[in-house]
Amino acid sequence: MYKINKRRRHGYKIVAVVFVVIPLIALIAGGMWYLVLKNNKTTISNFTQANGEVATVEEATHSFSTESFSVSLLSTWVFVGKMNPAADQTYYEYQDKNPKESNRLLEIYVDNYPTNFSVNRILPVQVENNKLLPSDNVSDDCSTFGGIPVNASASGLWVAKWQGISFNCSVNQPRNYVAAATVTSGIGIPLQGIKSGKHTYMFVYIDQNAASNYTLFGPILKSFQAL
Repeated sequence: MYKINKRRRHGYKIVAVVFVVIPLIALIAGGMWYLVLKNNKTTISNFTQANGEVATVEEATHSFSTESFSVSLLSTWVFVGKMNPAADQTYYEYQDKNPKESNRLLEIYVDNYPTNFSVNRILPVQVENNKLLPSDNVSDDCSTFGGIPVNASASGLWVAKWQGISFNCSVNQPRNYVAAATVTSGIGIPLQGIKSGKHTYMFVYIDQNAASNYTLFGPILKSFQAL
């Protein structure tokens, strides 16, 4: 009789572990995981059960808006201000405030920009349905292109060409300026806003950090929306 009761009590313990303890542990673990994700400044893509894809974690972004456009940047970026380098020129400046990458800027000119503005690299884009579709590849530094005129170093710039796009190349200035450009309009890209109307935008991505990251420019352009 003692052995039988002992076995029964042992069976009750197994049932308790299976139906009480294990679900409780799973519930606690799930709650902790939820809190970690909630407090972490990230966005998570949807989990697709149909093909069993694992959820991926992406860096969080936030949107900045002006009278004529909106753009999404990583959460470490801030709006610096509306600049007027000349009476007829306006650009909006944004900066990455990550201490390790604070030498990273974005400048968006609206309508008027310096006609002799020079850059070191070009990111080709296309415009489709009033949206920017950037290429996957940023050009090399234009100072490495062949065919540079003899007097280019003295003047500081020359008209270079990359994938059919002509632009002013900054020859003798050690800086990392990248401009978005199309074959038809160059670095001044016209877009139509629903409320603000048609404007011409110039996008300049500047990365003077020790390890420049040009891959951030494409997603920025994709997020751009003329208002």
